[in-house]
Amino acid sequence: MSHEQLKTLLEQYNDEEYFFLARNYLGLIESPFHKEHITSRLVAFFALEENRKKILSLLDSFDQAIITALLFSGPLRFEQLATLLEGFHPYGKLLLRVANLRERMIIIATDKMLVLNPLLEEHLYRFASLTPLFGAEDSTIHIYPFSYREFLQAILTLAERPSRSFFRKEYETLFPTIQSVDLPAIFETIHTSFIKLGIIIEDPHRRVNWQRAHDLFLLDDRRLKAMMLSRHFEGDKEAALNTCCNDVVCILEDVETLSTSGLERLSQALSLKHHIKSCDLASVLLGLGLLVKAKGAYRHVFYSQNEQAASFVVDSDYSVSYLGSLDADSLLFRFAALETLDRTRLWRITEERLRSALDGGVGYDEIKAYLRKHVNGTLNTALVKSLDLIAERSKQVQIYDGLVLHTDERVSRIVEQLPALQEHILDRLSPTIFLMSRAQERLWRQILVQAGLSLGSTKGELAHTSEAETQEYPALDWPDDLQRPKRIQRTVEIPPVMRDETIREAIMKKNYPKEAEEDLLERFEERLIISKTQLAPQILYTRIEAGGFDYQGKISLAKQASSKEGTVVQLFMGGEEVMALALELTYTPNKEALFKVAILPQMETRVIPLSKIFLLRQIKMLFL
Repeated sequence: MSHEQLKTLLEQYNDEEYFFLARNYLGLIESPFHKEHITSRLVAFFALEENRKKILSLLDSFDQAIITALLFSGPLRFEQLATLLEGFHPYGKLLLRVANLRERMIIIATDKMLVLNPLLEEHLYRFASLTPLFGAEDSTIHIYPFSYREFLQAILTLAERPSRSFFRKEYETLFPTIQSVDLPAIFETIHTSFIKLGIIIEDPHRRVNWQRAHDLFLLDDRRLKAMMLSRHFEGDKEAALNTCCNDVVCILEDVETLSTSGLERLSQALSLKHHIKSCDLASVLLGLGLLVKAKGAYRHVFYSQNEQAASFVVDSDYSVSYLGSLDADSLLFRFAALETLDRTRLWRITEERLRSALDGGVGYDEIKAYLRKHVNGTLNTALVKSLDLIAERSKQVQIYDGLVLHTDERVSRIVEQLPALQEHILDRLSPTIFLMSRAQERLWRQILVQAGLSLGSTKGELAHTSEAETQEYPALDWPDDLQRPKRIQRTVEIPPVMRDETIREAIMKKNYPKEAEEDLLERFEERLIISKTQLAPQILYTRIEAGGFDYQGKISLAKQASSKEGTVVQLFMGGEEVMALALELTYTPNKEALFKVAILPQMETRVIPLSKIFLLRQIKMLFL
């Protein structure tokens, strides 16, 4: 497959570039020739294991950064790559190095995109390294002694406490492992995710949709992190957002510590790779509790995956303590209040939380059965009596928010006999009066119409329709086919480049004409010659340049460069060295030659007297 891919890519080169590569790697091309045969020979050259090993052995740290960027982000335009690697090397040097990698056939340019040689791509992962691009030299690991799910569940239980603010100062004591200064931002960001996922509803009073919360917490920690993160990115395609968030979670695990510039670079790379709008990734990851700020860096937070807690202890003050983790669908979080989330988890059964659970549809018998099953030892009699009393009192006064369905006796019997209707009945107030769900009015009206009943409009004072009740929320099941991206190693040390000096010696011994020998030696230094089979008396790599007192040569070169759109030139002017696009050669009334160029990458237009340019060099085989 990769052989055919390389063939297809080579066929897209223009003749000048194609035959440069063919003559460099295959030697002299004799006429007549068949281009398809030459392409097959080129592919065979790079498929040869011996040649592949030599190519890979000549990689340096600059190559490594470029290769890693393309492996992580996928195909990029040169300007995108330059933006991503800004700060590594000057723009001009990056431009020249990409050209060199193209000549070495490590990178291939196709349809204005830079891609890796498909015959080498799989092997390049061994040399790619995340640390130069994203990481920081900091091996400190930040670990919390609980899972990410437990952390989110703990925060969600606090949402039902009556308060105008989602975060309260007193919550700092509940999370002793987490720095108190970080908690307000964490609560705010997680609150935002919960709202966008339909877990928390904020109109006019804060409510928790525990069914959606249950579905969310059934995800494993990696998918759970990705789901919470997904609501902070913007994009047209849900699949791209999911893949992006999955990539973020995985790379945090791999790189462990990110530099400040590395985190910005990661945000750019994700935006380029998945075609989504970038966000303030640092704030989001800090706010979701996935990173902590360190000196000049961001450390990934590892959440512990503890053993399952088979039981817990309930003390006389109704406090519940245990080591390890409870099941994702544990009922304890519904009727107990958080006291401490640390290595030892401490909760307390309170009247407020128990009433909240009962009001939320959890049956009292279900709660008692859960306690009997999981309590280590005998269930405290006083606790049972207290719970019985609270449950009994909760039935004395009940407040519903619903719609009254008033029927005659015949229709009431129809309502009783419609199975699909039963889940929408909150309570039966009398033989002919039913209290119906307001949120599901459209559904139960449809059921009644299908049963042959004629319904009028709702009478009385209409309640304000909640936006949350009409809003569509994302599904909480993470795609099963979303796999972990291919792993790029955190740190890979690239040894110094060691060229095969026997090739240099072979060039010197052949007694080639001087120009051919210089050309071969230059290509050898540029790592284009890796095998003695490439040696042939031909000139491919002659630089087109003019400098010093060769004023006419500079005029001729500037005119030639300006005549072809997109030609890149290198200008040496005293201590200044710039890369530019050649635009136009003009003259002053005094016949002084002026060279109009666009300085890369800003494309700043400048008109430079040729007399000020010490050396003018035309750069060939660059992809822009």
